[in-house]
Amino acid sequence: LAPSRVFSPAALRFTRAATTNDLERVVSSFARSAALLDDAGFDAVELHLGHGYLLSAFLSPGLNRRTDEFGRTIAGRAELARRVAAAVRESISPRMAILAKLNMNDGVPDGLTEHDSLATARMLEAEMAARRAYEAGAAAVHIHARSPDGEPSFEIADYKAIRDAIVAACPVIINFSTGAVGVTVEKRLEYLEACRPGVA
Repeated sequence: LAPSRVFSPAALRFTRAATTNDLERVVSSFARSAALLDDAGFDAVELHLGHGYLLSAFLSPGLNRRTDEFGRTIAGRAELARRVAAAVRESISPRMAILAKLNMNDGVPDGLTEHDSLATARMLEAEMAARRAYEAGAAAVHIHARSPDGEPSFEIADYKAIRDAIVAACPVIINFSTGAVGVTVEKRLEYLEACRPGVA
């Protein structure tokens, strides 16, 4: 299942473009899964909008060639992620936080860029602020700071762009990289994640 019919080298076949019914099912599945986590006592849930999974593919202009409300523009490509965030928020209690994980780029030709990612982060944060008390949208933004080939791709200037783009009430989490360590000292980064390459 994908935003558009494109050839998948990993699967050695063409993907199937999602229908409106497919997307409604995806949104409700995210909501049901989040409700289960809430019932189990978890404090937060992270929406994975990166690494080529379905929501990530919808954000990528290189993979999303739709001409309906889920494509064409940055806002259109982010529509599925926004609907998922809203549905998840409605399915869980107010005490539970929602985080959103985004790639800065996806390594796809003509794909996701920093500009697209920041715009999506702003949309998610704005929905949270508009509904107040974290009733919708993201309570934090989680940025993957490594390039598709695994090398550190994050510099202090990148963090400043992210931090300037998102209001202070919405924390930013950065994956571990050499650049992110410098950010921690100079910019007082809220959270730093040490992913597997960083731990090794």
